[in-house]
Amino acid sequence: MWIFRVPGSTITVAADRPLGQAAPELVGQTIEYRPHDDMFTADGQIVPWVASQSDMDAGDWEIVGGAL
Repeated sequence: MWIFRVPGSTITVAADRPLGQAAPELVGQTIEYRPHDDMFTADGQIVPWVASQSDMDAGDWEIVGGAL
């Protein structure tokens, strides 16, 4: 498993995309999609991720490729 940073962007919400399906009242609106962290799970899925206090204090973090 690993985590990655999703950069922010400005998007126009489309009816055929997940956000438009979850919040149809936003379809056609331009919104700020804020940066956030996601996790690639052991079973190959991507889920939102928020670090716990013990995650932040862990000493086994490793940066692999890319830049901060």
